[in-house]
Amino acid sequence: VGDAKQAIYRWRGGEVDQFIALQDKAKDSRLQTAYRMQSMHLENNYRSGAEIVNFNNKLFRSISHLIQNESYSALFKQLKAKANKKTGGYVSLEYIPHDTNHNQIQKQRCLDCISELITDGYNYGDICILTRTKAHGAEIVKMVSDENIPVISSESLLIEQSPEVRFLLNFLKFLNQPDHPRYRFKIIAYLYEVGLSPWTLETPHLKLQYLCKCPSKEFNTFLKDIVDDFDVQRWRSFSLVELCHTIIKTLNLEKRARVYLQFFLDELLVFSNKQSQDLHGFINYWEERAHKLSIAIPEGINAVQVMTIHKSKGLEFPVVIFPFANWNASSEPHPKVWVKTAYPELKNLSTTLIPINKNLDRASKSLQNIYSEHKSKVLLDNLNMLYVALTRPKDRLYIFSSPKNKTKNLSSYFDVFLKSEDLWEDSKSRYEFGSKTKRREELKLKNKYIDVAEPIKNLTKILRVSRQAPKIWDIENPEKGIALGKKVHKVLSYITTEDDIDAALKKSLQTGFILHEDVKDIRHLLVTLIKESEAKKYFTHGLKIKNEEDILLQDGSVLRPDRLIFEKEHISIIDYKTGKPKKEHRQQLLNYQAHIETMGYKVKEAVLIYINKDSVKLMRA
Repeated sequence: VGDAKQAIYRWRGGEVDQFIALQDKAKDSRLQTAYRMQSMHLENNYRSGAEIVNFNNKLFRSISHLIQNESYSALFKQLKAKANKKTGGYVSLEYIPHDTNHNQIQKQRCLDCISELITDGYNYGDICILTRTKAHGAEIVKMVSDENIPVISSESLLIEQSPEVRFLLNFLKFLNQPDHPRYRFKIIAYLYEVGLSPWTLETPHLKLQYLCKCPSKEFNTFLKDIVDDFDVQRWRSFSLVELCHTIIKTLNLEKRARVYLQFFLDELLVFSNKQSQDLHGFINYWEERAHKLSIAIPEGINAVQVMTIHKSKGLEFPVVIFPFANWNASSEPHPKVWVKTAYPELKNLSTTLIPINKNLDRASKSLQNIYSEHKSKVLLDNLNMLYVALTRPKDRLYIFSSPKNKTKNLSSYFDVFLKSEDLWEDSKSRYEFGSKTKRREELKLKNKYIDVAEPIKNLTKILRVSRQAPKIWDIENPEKGIALGKKVHKVLSYITTEDDIDAALKKSLQTGFILHEDVKDIRHLLVTLIKESEAKKYFTHGLKIKNEEDILLQDGSVLRPDRLIFEKEHISIIDYKTGKPKKEHRQQLLNYQAHIETMGYKVKEAVLIYINKDSVKLMRA
């Protein structure tokens, strides 16, 4: 099913000619196809009241002759939709004076209509304001919001539109690049806007330049004076999820934008589960996806909707308000077309891209045809967009256009219609069709808010099960949970020499393998093992090390010794264990040794290192 009158995506590759060609094929009885084709017109309009249907029929039939292309023109000449609702419906067409306050008057008329509709028994959720551009939509959203009227739009629902989310992202970028002046500036600007900056109105500019370029230590001191509990080293050691919760909690961001932050944290969790806890990776991920991540709105929310005409296609609303119906309907910005070249000098250039403008009308016949076809398509685009906008309402339609006699303006279409119906009056600026009726349906109480979870006060006290937990749980002794020795075991997989202890602890914190309260005990065990025990020789500089390297056997199975040390022709095998020594531990180590020797290596040592809370013990196989 397709309607050529609603083809409004030519700019994205959609072609109305495809619909028209299908209709022509269906009408051609001589055409033999493998399947049966039949052209049918859906005559009944089940959506709109009779006055709205009749208004649209007359309007588009009256302006169809403006399209030079006969196939395009026929789409509207044949418009004879029948209203399933035999009565009802209301249309208001109003010309707004084009002076310095034109845009403001357009927006004010929208507010007036909303107020009138609420008085007549409509809900906010029954009203949709349609605009051609996102910019006009943003103006409407701001104006309606300033009047404390609940309003939603596809753009306002984007998670990145929240100042709190933007601040959170800038804070993450700052932690990733602490010396970058732009991120410092964004942080300072937000703190100033929400009243957390200690400066007076006269002094911020005196501090800004210095703080954006000063040494990191001084900027961190500045933040610490404002942000409770800020500790740059400790915050950088947090996992990504914990870091974001900490920033939100410390700066009370959830009080201003809890809904946006909840959806942001949901997306953060998706990233963490699918990829990693890498801060830089998440920043890149967000930059790529932010423009299409939005809040999910439940059905029945009681708020005025603001959207572009393109977004409204296929939807319906009890009331549509259509401001700024006054764009240039005869041209599009910077159009271009590919044409074949037929000049000997350009024999190596078979096609070229040229601008479409009036100059083509004085060129060759083929270029004149291109120009004429382009004008017809642009005009059809605008008529189709107008058709989509005017066919969305069920009960009422309010149109606000520009003054009369604007030849290239959309308002000229309305001029033609009024004159064809003998309704034109030079001094008249508002025309009404049908009559307003109050909403008779029994109104259901609609939800005005989006349900959100209560903010988490302290994530570290609640979140104890890491997504990495299955890798470090003791399956044989589940009652022990993640024993300290198991955690040390994991941290050791990041260590080559004694110089790697701090970096390994930080990485383990960020990936959720260990908690902050574990760091002291784990560091003690690592220092005991690597610097003070008999095993310290296995962590000296200059050794070639492979930690947890997979060894694929001929039968397809895989061995993974904890640590392999390569010394010329010899290999030493190290395996870490917790708890008490067991026979199977020694047997596993001997199995490693046997397979490695079949690969042509000589095993110098095979060592078990038992790591428990109070001790480190070595045993040779």
